[in-house]
Amino acid sequence: MERPVCHYCRRPGHFIRDCRTRMRDMEQQARQSNGNQASTSGSASAPSAPSAIVPYQPPSNDVRNQTFGNSSNEYNGGYGNGYGGYNNNYRRPWNTDRYDKSDKVEKMWNWMSEEMQERERIKKEKEIAIKKEEDDRRKREEDEKRLAEAKEKEEFKASIELMVQSQMRSVCEEVLGRKVVDGERLVAAATTEVRQRTEAVAKTNQVDEVLREKDEEIVRLKEAMAEMQR
Repeated sequence: MERPVCHYCRRPGHFIRDCRTRMRDMEQQARQSNGNQASTSGSASAPSAPSAIVPYQPPSNDVRNQTFGNSSNEYNGGYGNGYGGYNNNYRRPWNTDRYDKSDKVEKMWNWMSEEMQERERIKKEKEIAIKKEEDDRRKREEDEKRLAEAKEKEEFKASIELMVQSQMRSVCEEVLGRKVVDGERLVAAATTEVRQRTEAVAKTNQVDEVLREKDEEIVRLKEAMAEMQR
């Protein structure tokens, strides 16, 4: 909330009703008015006394003294003469209309300031809420995107594993020459089958080699017997 500004001295920090400058000026004007009344009564009681020479005083540049001096003198003169100088102890509110207007202006300004501050507060709260909602939405989208990417990777990995397993199954069935049963260890079964076939082939080759050697021995014996008969 902004600090109040006095409409009399134009200084911030207080209202016109608390202005010390205005009070000091009013007291000075009251003293001047009382002095003028005393000099007027003295001159009326002693008309034969010679007039005192008053030195020349230049006009004051203070707008407040020029504006409110005459009204203060008239007020103090009329009220003091009617009630025996009661004005020395009692002060009537100075310039009530102006005070009321200033007070209304102050209240209106304070109300407008509070209204503007309230609107600014509501605006900031809306901006904060919108920013928070935008951040939450962005974070939610990032989380959903991250989960989608992770799911896509898992699905791709599963598809690769399934494809490799299918190819291995086909190779093993081709090697084994039969359908592979579900749950059967493909690599172990294929390895066992290949080893057995290799051993069987090796045994077959070994038998064939022995038979070949025997056939060659028989041929050599026949040739030797033929030579002896000659």
